[in-house]
Amino acid sequence: KLSVTCVALAGDERIAYSGSKDGVVLQWDVEQGSKTKIFPEGKFGPPIHALAVSTDGRFVAMGGKDTYVHVFDTKEGVLTQSFK
Repeated sequence: KLSVTCVALAGDERIAYSGSKDGVVLQWDVEQGSKTKIFPEGKFGPPIHALAVSTDGRFVAMGGKDTYVHVFDTKEGVLTQSFK
C-alpha cells in the first residue's frame, strides 16, 4: 500500500519482486502484470531497502530497517534464515 523502494528480477525474467515502505515484498508475474504471492505473511524491517533473488529463483533475500537479512523460500513461502 505504500510506495515501492526496491525491485529484483528473477533469472528467467518471468518473475519479479518489489519491496515497499510498509515492509511487504510482492511476487509478480511479469507477463501478466499481476501479483502472485506476498512475502512475508508478517512484516519484516519496514521499510524494505534491498532485494536479491538467487540465480535459480528458489530464494529471495530482503533487507530492511531492522538490519537483518531475511531469506525466504519462494516455492514454499517460508522464512528459511535470518541473520545480521
